[in-house]
Amino acid sequence: MLERVFGDVRLEELARSFYCASVNLRGNHLVIDRHGPMTEAVGTSMSLPLIGPPRRHEEGLLIDGSLLDNLPLAPMSATGEGPVLAIDIKGGEERKPDTDDPAVEPRANRPRRLPSLPETMARVALLSSANTDESARRYADMTISVRVAGVGLLEFHQLDAAREAGRQAAQRALEDAPDWLRGNGHVLAGVSGRRTVLRV
Repeated sequence: MLERVFGDVRLEELARSFYCASVNLRGNHLVIDRHGPMTEAVGTSMSLPLIGPPRRHEEGLLIDGSLLDNLPLAPMSATGEGPVLAIDIKGGEERKPDTDDPAVEPRANRPRRLPSLPETMARVALLSSANTDESARRYADMTISVRVAGVGLLEFHQLDAAREAGRQAAQRALEDAPDWLRGNGHVLAGVSGRRTVLRV
């Protein structure tokens, strides 16, 4: 699927600078890909434990970067290439009622379904990334927080709901956006040496 989407495109060939974060299991450190095939970088960045296999890279074994840092702003902030815009997406377990029919037993009265093994592993993978708010405060010049309540990490069938939540969050942010984000040619004092980063 990744080969169909990206073909032979490489990260360094994109019109806009791009990076993918993964974790090296042999050393427990973050790996930032900015060069090489898109298929390998993106494929590694979405390889959750027990859901996707790790990728061999030289002497390392690489998996999804969210295990270590789900909003890796520090590496890009350190490059000093432009303002940092962080997109912090947080899911939620709240679910809308299935129906308004009073004849249907309310969800609260029904036994709760235990999460599947992939769902459990996805949640475990995000436990170590609960510090995204602190990371955004330290490294981002602006943060757009997107709340996608009721949309699980692997629930691709809810893509439309997640996309709409992102659009609404972006519209709210643009109401009071700084000039550098609006594209007016201005750069805020103190951010001229920072990189523009979009991390989802």
